[in-house]
Amino acid sequence: MNVLIYGASNAIAIGIARFLRDIGHTAVMADSERYSRAFFSRYCAKKYLFRDPLTDRAGFAADLAACINNAAISLIVPTTDETLLNLLEARDVIPENVRTTFPLDAGKVQYVLDKTNLPELCEKAGVRTPATERVDEGFEISRIEGFQAPFALKRASGVAGEGFMRVDRRELLGSALASVKRAYPESSLLVQEYIPGSVYGAGGLFDGETLRHFYSYKYVRRHPRLSGSPTMCHLQNLDSIRVAMERVLAVLNWNGYCQMDFILDEKSGQPFLTDINPVHWYSLPFSMSGDPNCLAAYCGRDEYPETEQLPVGPYTTFSLLRELQRVLAGGIFGKNGSGCSKDYLQYYRHIRRADFYWDPLPVVLAPVLKLLRAARGTF
Repeated sequence: MNVLIYGASNAIAIGIARFLRDIGHTAVMADSERYSRAFFSRYCAKKYLFRDPLTDRAGFAADLAACINNAAISLIVPTTDETLLNLLEARDVIPENVRTTFPLDAGKVQYVLDKTNLPELCEKAGVRTPATERVDEGFEISRIEGFQAPFALKRASGVAGEGFMRVDRRELLGSALASVKRAYPESSLLVQEYIPGSVYGAGGLFDGETLRHFYSYKYVRRHPRLSGSPTMCHLQNLDSIRVAMERVLAVLNWNGYCQMDFILDEKSGQPFLTDINPVHWYSLPFSMSGDPNCLAAYCGRDEYPETEQLPVGPYTTFSLLRELQRVLAGGIFGKNGSGCSKDYLQYYRHIRRADFYWDPLPVVLAPVLKLLRAARGTF
């Protein structure tokens, strides 16, 4: 099977391509950025340079259609929210026989990507979510009188970790909001009650009725520390999270892959939904074997049957290179165990069976590619 991975500038494209190669399929990379790192990956069988959908929507659609036809694409996988939305803009050129890991309903996808909609959605599904208030032009702190400190500031949409800030005292909220707004002037912001507890990620395939290939894991390390990509986790499938996720997807009448983040309240043990991601992001799926991997289900259900025999225990995710960078950044005995402490070495014990990738050329070229993108104004 030939699989189109759109968003080759994102490192996750390399992890996806390696996984596909390991289960016998071919990765075709595409992006609008000529200096995309995955174009130089040894797992890239063929590459396509699309016209920029922001400046030439019709040209992008034509390039996508030509790629699907010429490369005999059977499945399309975006790597980011932005690339997913670009594909939805051009969904009319995607033939019915070509599968996607996401619903082709653009309105539905845009709805879940906007965190402002989570309270409404969770109320319909009977699922908890932190008390939330949108920061609009006339926002006054008095609107959150009922909120208990600490508070969480975040963007209403966007990459995990970008714009996130914890504010411990109410009197600091105004300056914190101003700081985040300066950093992200075009973004809508949210103020939420901060729920103390463990953060979990969860994923699976929903067909309108049943959640299949479910997995969940506790975040052990993230970057940025309070909200961002996981690099270490503990596989632990929790029924409470599965039930909550299934309820939300049922209300949405979802069809395809979805990933969610929850906070497990340390007092009640109840899960609070904090984020919905309809793309394979920097998380567990590509650091696992073919059996529980959601993407494998798109590549032949008979060949890759679902299994509930998920490995339970410490796991390091996504990329050996990424984790080595964390170790070096933290030093040999880094803060909070970010270096080579015994506690963290246990998370490497599965290393022989994980799909860590080591792809020398993109790694070596990464700084050069960043400079070239910056020179072109696309960084």
